[in-house]
Amino acid sequence: MSMVIAEFLSSIHMPDEAAEAILDAGSKSEVKEILSSDDFERLCFYPTAEEAGKHIRERLSGKDGRGFSELFIHCAAAVRNRNEGCWKSFDGDIFTATFGCFSRFVNESLVSYGYYAFDRGFWTIRQIGAVLFRLGALEYEICRDEKRVQIHIPSDADLRRNSISASLAMEMEFMKNHFPEVCGWTHSCGSWLLSPALPELLPETSNILAFQRRFSLAKTDPEARDYLQWVYKFADPDRSSINLNELPENTSLQKRMKEFVLAGGRVGVGYGDLTDRK
Repeated sequence: MSMVIAEFLSSIHMPDEAAEAILDAGSKSEVKEILSSDDFERLCFYPTAEEAGKHIRERLSGKDGRGFSELFIHCAAAVRNRNEGCWKSFDGDIFTATFGCFSRFVNESLVSYGYYAFDRGFWTIRQIGAVLFRLGALEYEICRDEKRVQIHIPSDADLRRNSISASLAMEMEFMKNHFPEVCGWTHSCGSWLLSPALPELLPETSNILAFQRRFSLAKTDPEARDYLQWVYKFADPDRSSINLNELPENTSLQKRMKEFVLAGGRVGVGYGDLTDRK
């Protein structure tokens, strides 16, 4: 198992230090027990994955300081589903691109905390269950209960217009081939990138604003503080204690946004439906 996971980690460009810690975690007795349990089987099946994931975190509580035991288990579930489960029929490049999220999340932790860690097990059940796919610049989640496709913007997304258009075209072809029933569903996005405050903070030629104009804004949440994580790189647990006066000013957006919020402005989050694929 460890050799297979090592190959998988290499394919998604997991940093060497983190990969070593993940593989070490795989040798722990509690991880081996979980891998042979019903919880692991249920983690691999999306309808039961959320409950199973919570139970696995409970079983690892106090034994998984940086989350690498959970990540090893999620890697094993991804490989299992690639070989004999819901990922078996999909292109290998899409599989690798989608599970690049593991490396991305670990690298984001390094920026936020100063060390590699994994804290997104609540989220990666979507990738494991083949309901969320990385197709070019963007990710697309099939939300069957709502009959919509939710668009997610990875932190490393190329937001240039041609890149976004290519991703949207790729998604249309992918869905037509694999999930034709969703092709007519609404495509939505909820993100700080859709904040109505951004036109005040960015030049007209901004790639962010070009992305924003692809959507028809439906509602906003002015109180959301997602920008603290994605613009200023503060991790979720730290948001409530952040002194806004101490926000960094390393980029022009950071500087303008800091001035904006200190003057009483609210960035928040916008929610909209896709209206322009071109």
